[in-house]
Amino acid sequence: MDEFDKFQSYLLGEVRATILPIAEQHKEELGETIWNDLLDLKGKKVIDRKLSKKEIFLRELVHGYVEICDSYKSLKDIQIYIGRFPYRKAGISRVGYLHYHIANYMNEVYILGGRLKDYMKKIGKLYRRDIRHQKILKLTKPIFKLVYNTLSGITKTRGAHVHESRYKDEDLKRLNLLELLTQNDGVDFIEQLPDYYNLEYKKIRRKWKKIIKQNNEELRKLFSIYFDVLLMILFNNDGTLIYPQGISHS
Repeated sequence: MDEFDKFQSYLLGEVRATILPIAEQHKEELGETIWNDLLDLKGKKVIDRKLSKKEIFLRELVHGYVEICDSYKSLKDIQIYIGRFPYRKAGISRVGYLHYHIANYMNEVYILGGRLKDYMKKIGKLYRRDIRHQKILKLTKPIFKLVYNTLSGITKTRGAHVHESRYKDEDLKRLNLLELLTQNDGVDFIEQLPDYYNLEYKKIRRKWKKIIKQNNEELRKLFSIYFDVLLMILFNNDGTLIYPQGISHS
């Protein structure tokens, strides 16, 4: 179990320990709200109780973590999507499909970078009244530079285009033209063009599969350092959450 998995295990353990007693106490009311929410029925969809300071703090921790997990899951999914083309009979362009996932990958990395930074900032704010606040800030400060350095290559590429046009790559532009020629009557002058297009498509797709796989491996290394710092700040050695002073007994 690496630091990312350990953090998730500890956080979910705290969530279970907090929610189960509440669920037991409000079992009937909770059941009603769940059904109303799932079936979109009229009636209340939250139980009638005020959250404690502990629960509000835990909600903030969980919300930021879930956002990071969502981005990381999307990046892992794209690693699979880019190696497959399930729309051969649907009239969808192979190059367009490849282009879409590459651009979306860069977009998700950009979003992940923002979420990683925001989560670290949030941790500093949540502990601003804690005796450990300055120590926590000292621990988190180098992480911002680490996140930037790890993700900068991809985010710079994405950031240069996102507000102007879709991501552009010379290989993809060339591949798009080859695809266009093979689908029309423009190949009469080069008999082997369709074969050449297929070979180039496979070569460029392999290149991007390798890039995305390597990027995801580097992200996991980043997570090991990132979540190791969070483990030191948020949890005791036994996995119990260290609540900030002022809410630890609320």
